[in-house]
Amino acid sequence: MMQFSNRSLEWILGTRYRWVQHLIFWVFTYMPHILLFLGITGKSPRGVVMLAYICVLALDMGLVYFNLYFLIPRFFLRRKYWAYLITTSGMVAFNSFFSTAIVPFFISKGATLTTSLQGFVESFVITTTILGTAVGFNIIKRFLRAQSRLKELETTGLKAELAYLKNQINPHFLFNSLNNIYVQSRTSPTDASESILQLSDLLRYQLYDCARDRVNLDDDIEYLENYLKIDKLRKTRAELDFTVSGNPQGVKVAPFLFIPFVENALKHGISLENESFIKIHFDIKPQELVFEIANSKPQQPMMAHLKGGIGLANISRRLDILYPGKYQLDIDNQRTIYKVRLAISQN
Repeated sequence: MMQFSNRSLEWILGTRYRWVQHLIFWVFTYMPHILLFLGITGKSPRGVVMLAYICVLALDMGLVYFNLYFLIPRFFLRRKYWAYLITTSGMVAFNSFFSTAIVPFFISKGATLTTSLQGFVESFVITTTILGTAVGFNIIKRFLRAQSRLKELETTGLKAELAYLKNQINPHFLFNSLNNIYVQSRTSPTDASESILQLSDLLRYQLYDCARDRVNLDDDIEYLENYLKIDKLRKTRAELDFTVSGNPQGVKVAPFLFIPFVENALKHGISLENESFIKIHFDIKPQELVFEIANSKPQQPMMAHLKGGIGLANISRRLDILYPGKYQLDIDNQRTIYKVRLAISQN
């Protein structure tokens, strides 16, 4: 149904079959005359009477197309409403007078150049209706085209903004990882070498797999686990608890959704002196994906000296773009514990 609607809209707004639309309009407008010409609703007119109808049709077509392609762009779209109204009214009046007086005068070969007020009013109303219908359709088409352009620009803008926000994470992630490896290189060169290999795997995943709009959740969970291995958690008094409930296979998510929260927990939740913890849990349900992370808040975090916060600053904006109306982000910032719960609808 949606595809049919989109095709119909493209047919209406496109220019390829514009002549078909115009033909349908004039056939519908002059249907009573066409039926009369075909002898369906009465005796088919001949000679000068048919010529009169053709002259009236030519007058109406001239009025409509002059209005659509000259008066509307020149006056109406430039907010010169009074100029448009006066000019259009004058043309409609001239068209009505010509239809009820001039045409019969020439058709009747010397008939008196007169027209009744009733005939003029009837012609004025009919002409105004025809013109109003044509102008109405034209304005609707212009409005739909404008909305289509706005939607296209909005989509393009959101894609550009999303790419910008996603790219912001890359240097932040690399900066933190290199700082962690630097600490390891001074305390345990062997661990630092392993971390470099793990970092290369992470960058490979980040550069190639995460270039897509969606990634596999199980790959993203493995990415987070490998990222945590780079840190010096096992050499500190920090407790790390990473659990997954449900089956992540087949679930698709946007890349880099969870790493900002993990980075934030590592930055503010780990202490070299005091007991600290990070707890990460994925709860995968058929209709919903829930990500929860909690960390302690020591007075002197191990990586508090690192500047950043780019990820958390843009994660809400990314969620608004990627999952509009389909997510709920709750942050509970207590005195000693920082908790985040992100629920994403899978519908």
